[in-house]
Amino acid sequence: MSYISKIDLSTAPQEVRAAVDNHLAQGYQLTNEKLTLLHSRSLRAVCWALVAT
Repeated sequence: MSYISKIDLSTAPQEVRAAVDNHLAQGYQLTNEKLTLLHSRSLRAVCWALVAT
């Protein structure tokens, strides 16, 4: 079984760090699933859309 690591926020692109900061400021939690999905640009939108519902 393959393993996909969580994104490292200290080396993540500014776009990702800004999205995470905004997400946390809204009172949401940053789960392991979200940290893993942040590796993929196309899945970032899915990740944040799940929170909005």
